[in-house]
Amino acid sequence: MVFIAGNHDVHHDLTGIIPCGVIVARQEPQTIRAGGWALHTAAVEVDRDPRRLVPEFPAPVEEAPNLGLLHTSVTGEYSNNSCLPCTRDELAACGYGAWLLGHVHKRITLSDAPFAGWVGMDRSYLATADGEKVRVADL
Repeated sequence: MVFIAGNHDVHHDLTGIIPCGVIVARQEPQTIRAGGWALHTAAVEVDRDPRRLVPEFPAPVEEAPNLGLLHTSVTGEYSNNSCLPCTRDELAACGYGAWLLGHVHKRITLSDAPFAGWVGMDRSYLATADGEKVRVADL
């Protein structure tokens, strides 16, 4: 399990709350290897985090399904609170099999190929891999 801080999390001291064994994402772009997957992510540093990190994300890992995980407003058309802004083209340029996004509380799909979209509140996606190909489906 991986914890990626979002803009609401930076207001709270989560020391002792996150269980042992949970990987806590750093605030800089990184790749976390978990269960054969390459998870590419970065945590929010401050509320309304203005950093443009996506161009700095690591290259895809060969022979692994690559999944981008980010708490972002993308270009801001679905949020009044800018957070780790980026463009759809920047997400696609990373070459990952899919991007699962947080920040916008509605389920919104930005792209189907490769998938990029916000999960939304009280919703779940299931990401599965067939070799290096990532598939995303509703639960």
